[in-house]
Amino acid sequence: MNNFGVLYRYELKKIWKRKIVYATLAICFITTAILLIGEFIGSYSIDNEKVDTKYHIFQK
Repeated sequence: MNNFGVLYRYELKKIWKRKIVYATLAICFITTAILLIGEFIGSYSIDNEKVDTKYHIFQK
């Protein structure tokens, strides 16, 4: 149990050396950014009548 920290750091080093980890993180960040930006794009409508943009409503 005394070497648990050493073993943990060793395993993390092995994981972070793989390129797939960076590719997966990049995909996750890009997807999150697209989803957040998508919330601000478009218009807000009530009863099929354009009232305002979503970005302007968010600023209020």
